[in-house]
Amino acid sequence: MKKKIILLITMLFLFISLMQASEQVTEQPAEKIADFTLEDAEGNQVNLYETLQKGDAVIIDFWATWCMLCCKALPHLNNFHEKYDNVHVIIISEDSKGRMKKADAYIKSRGYTVTSLFDPTGEVKKLLGAEVLPETFYVKPDGEIFFRHRGYKKGAEVEMEEKLKEMLETLPKKEIKETTEETN
Repeated sequence: MKKKIILLITMLFLFISLMQASEQVTEQPAEKIADFTLEDAEGNQVNLYETLQKGDAVIIDFWATWCMLCCKALPHLNNFHEKYDNVHVIIISEDSKGRMKKADAYIKSRGYTVTSLFDPTGEVKKLLGAEVLPETFYVKPDGEIFFRHRGYKKGAEVEMEEKLKEMLETLPKKEIKETTEETN
């Protein structure tokens, strides 16, 4: 009987503690993504914050040619890039310097239109705290990380697109400039 009373008191204490903790939730400041510059296959330097200044949402995905899950996720990311005018997709290959040509050929052979960059030393992956492949970041134009997705399994693209739509809803609508012809 004594054990039951102690157990009941302990459970009551835990319940009250959990209720207080749920009431003390504080809003965390949004995490900003670290800036970086990487090279594409043609040797051009691409800077993240210069890309963000264009006002588009940016999806950053770390991948490698030897990662089968990465290769399954890439068509969906390319689809997001082509489907949404205000979404820019950057894929960052972790392939070694010796395999960079293979990674570039892989992207080109599939007709992907995303920006393809290379991080053969893993420096940028480490800078962003990415731990697995594939790992995907959704970034608002102000540099705020909106969503982070690790790994890939069939059907994940549905959740990823829903999160993308959710992020796009939070962005200011771009002005559409109309040109009018003057008639005499």
